[in-house]
Amino acid sequence: VCVWFSGPGLVCSIVRDITETQVAIAAGGSVGWVGLSLALLKISYLLPVALPLGLLATTTLASAVVERLRLNALLQQQVKQMWQTYEPDLVLRPLDTPEPLPSAGIAPSMQRVTQLAALADRFGRSQSTQAAIARSLSVGLVAADRDGLVWFCNPVAAEWLQIRVGGQLETQLTPTWLPLREWQEILAALEGQWQLNGTAKPPHSREREVNRGDRWFSLKFEPLTNDGASKAPISTSERRSLNGSISGLLLLIEDITKSKQFEANLDRQIHELQQMSQLKDEFLSTVSHELRTPLTNMKMAIQLLKISTAEQQRVHYLKILESECNREAELINDLLDLQRLEAGVQITQSEVIRLQEWLPPLIEPFYKRTEARQQTLAVKVARQLPSVVSDQPSLERIVAELVNNACKYTPPSGEIVVSAEWTPPHVELTVRNSGTEIPEHELSRIFERFYRVPQADPWKQGGTGLGLALVKKLIDRLGGTIAVKSGAGSTAFTIQLPLRREE
Repeated sequence: VCVWFSGPGLVCSIVRDITETQVAIAAGGSVGWVGLSLALLKISYLLPVALPLGLLATTTLASAVVERLRLNALLQQQVKQMWQTYEPDLVLRPLDTPEPLPSAGIAPSMQRVTQLAALADRFGRSQSTQAAIARSLSVGLVAADRDGLVWFCNPVAAEWLQIRVGGQLETQLTPTWLPLREWQEILAALEGQWQLNGTAKPPHSREREVNRGDRWFSLKFEPLTNDGASKAPISTSERRSLNGSISGLLLLIEDITKSKQFEANLDRQIHELQQMSQLKDEFLSTVSHELRTPLTNMKMAIQLLKISTAEQQRVHYLKILESECNREAELINDLLDLQRLEAGVQITQSEVIRLQEWLPPLIEPFYKRTEARQQTLAVKVARQLPSVVSDQPSLERIVAELVNNACKYTPPSGEIVVSAEWTPPHVELTVRNSGTEIPEHELSRIFERFYRVPQADPWKQGGTGLGLALVKKLIDRLGGTIAVKSGAGSTAFTIQLPLRREE
């Protein structure tokens, strides 16, 4: 009876053990029963125990086979699930593999084993291909697990972040690239949003722009999830178990310095265009006023001439007509000259200019004007000033325009000084006047076309804003420079011309 029930009892005792343990116990039992059988054979007692002995051996063998089949079925199920989950995401197709042997007993198992081998081969080759692609990119890629342990980084990311595989991503990012609080917020946002949308869409990426000295970088964070592309229908609970958590994160780092520079240039150009548009509007308003005012005055003078009988009045009105005509002609000439200079068609002719003889007569007409305004005008020319070679009409236009502006914006009892000095290798011409100062933030704009300094004309002298723009163009044409300084109750324009001495 003990022998009869020992087989099933042994099976029940080892059914939960692993296959190796079962085989060891079954082998030990078989060896023991063989020894017992030989002993019983000698005493002619084999027949009564033959049936229980066969039952024990058969049961043990059957349990081992059943366990092996159970493990094989579990392996097949796992291989099938992995195949359905990851097969669409692989980059490469498997190499041709030999067909399994056409044996009815082992064909299904061999097919699953072949699939598993092909899947492993494709995983390896896909991983190698993707790693090669990542290494050749011009952007940085870093992959880390949920604890921040880096398990992949391409050379670009390794250079920028000074990180390597096995390092901690948080250590390299904070605080040099991101504040610790911001880094924690990114992780919390990725984790929280995924748990919220686990059955719908993956969490959105998180992007940051970081300035590192003279370079700009874009940091883009993407979650790494267990998101398989299984074609087989699965339940909601199964999907959550597969896709319901983040296994890590992917960091994409891109150098966006050129993009930032382009944006800055674009913003600057837009700002300049807006300024030009504003200047254009102001110019149209100013020019229309400057054109209309002389015409109005000329009309009035003509009407008064018609009804005037006294010679003195007629002379007065003729002077008004002459002055307004000159004013109109000056505006038109400024516009035409500026247009010619910008088009590069202005012709210059160099000639010898002796500044000691040339400058005083040029300033002479302004004395009466300054006396009428109760201003003081002085000319200072250095004794050892050499003769120079330049375009005389252009130089006369430059100095006359600067002195004219000085007369306009110098108050009564103010002083205007025109000086010429030799500061090798340049000749310097300076026009300095006391009175209204130019704000420092306006100095860079006073040479723009049509630009007039706000609130810098308390005496309402008028003007189109073309004079200094014309001066700047003429000086550039002569190869010189102009600088302006304003402060301490005075303003000075200094011209430097690299003029040659007379041979």
